[in-house]
Amino acid sequence: MPEQCREVFSSLGPERYPPGHIVSRGPEQVLLWRDLLAAVASLQARLADQASRNWALFEPDTYDFAVALLALLGLGHRVYIPGDCHPATVRALQQQGCSLIGNFAGLENFTIHAGEESPTREPQIQPLGELVVFTSGSSGQPKAIAKAGRQIDAELAALEQQWGMQLQQNLIAGTVSHQHFYGLLFSVLWPLCQGRSFWRSPFVDPTPLLKQLAPLAPFAWIASPAHLHRLGDALPLLATEQAPQLIFSSGGPLQTDAALQIAETRGEAPIEVLGSSETGGIAWRQQCDSDTPWQPLPGVRTRIGADGALAIRSPMLARDAWHHSADSAKPAGGSGFTLGARLDRIAKIEGKRVSLPAVEQALLALDWIEEAAALPLPGQRIGAVIVLSEAGHAGLAVQLLPGLLRQLRRDLAARLPAAAVPRRFRLVARLPRNPQGKLPLSDLRALFQPALLPPLLRCQRDQDTLKLQLLVRSDSPWFNGHFPSAPVLPGVVLLKWVEDYARRELGLQGEFLGMKGVKFQQLVRPNTLVTFHLDYNSMSGWLTFAARSSDGDHARGKLRFGACD
Repeated sequence: MPEQCREVFSSLGPERYPPGHIVSRGPEQVLLWRDLLAAVASLQARLADQASRNWALFEPDTYDFAVALLALLGLGHRVYIPGDCHPATVRALQQQGCSLIGNFAGLENFTIHAGEESPTREPQIQPLGELVVFTSGSSGQPKAIAKAGRQIDAELAALEQQWGMQLQQNLIAGTVSHQHFYGLLFSVLWPLCQGRSFWRSPFVDPTPLLKQLAPLAPFAWIASPAHLHRLGDALPLLATEQAPQLIFSSGGPLQTDAALQIAETRGEAPIEVLGSSETGGIAWRQQCDSDTPWQPLPGVRTRIGADGALAIRSPMLARDAWHHSADSAKPAGGSGFTLGARLDRIAKIEGKRVSLPAVEQALLALDWIEEAAALPLPGQRIGAVIVLSEAGHAGLAVQLLPGLLRQLRRDLAARLPAAAVPRRFRLVARLPRNPQGKLPLSDLRALFQPALLPPLLRCQRDQDTLKLQLLVRSDSPWFNGHFPSAPVLPGVVLLKWVEDYARRELGLQGEFLGMKGVKFQQLVRPNTLVTFHLDYNSMSGWLTFAARSSDGDHARGKLRFGACD
């Protein structure tokens, strides 16, 4: 490990950079090293009389997040970095004795800034406290992982040794939250400790990132597979001279087709980084085909165990010992390796071991399925959440849902043991990935609970116009008691769905003020595929809608929203 890369984090101090060094950039502001030190000193002065030693930090603004992180660690506090601020997450943090700091929406928490203050003390930014990050929860509940300063040093040293020369002084920006360990390392700590500037807040969508940062090139993009799989109109922007010099991807597997499409557009595939919150960084690759092997990061050793599992030994781990992962792997020449299925994704169904990755592979082998996720359900059953391809949508329009599911089960029965064939399915427009591109098991399970809103299979937006395709399932609670012998959807529920999806997808604002020309035509019955057309005029507050299916027109009219007088 190069000498200049040692202790880049644990030795951080006020003298690291000159006062005018640029730390962070935003749309209208450039923040300097002196600004950061002053903000840290002010926050530490306000924290001095706080009894708590354990703090949960959640803050969407990357610069403010960095201020709070340095202030807390500099005072020797233990800092928890949750992946979200959902009520269940907050309850779990508070049960561990954490006080809240940052921006926990709707909750009382300690604020990072308290107006313009002149610091009366020198900031202490050398990290003396402990950092606690969390796993994604893709295999269950998020797990807390403590990170010592030496582990962070090792992470940053490996990254700088591998890519520092290529990055030089690139601006760092991302579509990955710094609340995730990957985003924390790449978007905050690495640039902060190596003198690069970072963009003030993560972007939600690649297109604004690529357009807004083009004049500030060169820059590097910290991405996740979820964003790279759905570039769409943003893909041509990667072919311009102002495109990012480097694209990093982590948090899940990047599909080979997406990697090669990006490589064809910009001349180079994204840099994929393999790792986890628990293991830290492990390896990297740039795909040229599906068998491109992974290469260990500097300082990392790997081997394949007798059970076929990948084992890692590195300074990024908590202990200096071999860590046996849940990934199957095969050697691929030299120190490289290829990955296989996860070994921990095994479900016991009817006394038989069922590989969930094998179920997903069987689903993806069907030309009318674009994405799939399998999971165990109560009652010794396998469930599957699927995204239909264009061929799948065409088949759904012809066969309708019962016919499509019968065909699906027949096709899978020819590929899988009987116990592995999913018994329950959910069709969605996109898999419920979190901001880090992961699929939390709790979110997948929630799709199998009775839903007040029907599953969204397709969503096409053009400014203030929206086209939605919804599946009105037979288990919708809105059919209960309406009517037992011949269930139909109440018309008022249909209007509520129009409003809810307009608020979620079109940014509809205001209170309901009235309606005009609303007509209910054909009844909506169970397992009907309904297409909604919504057109929202934000100036007048009118939301025009129409709903139809293969049975004909169901409803149309106008709803008005705005401020109450």
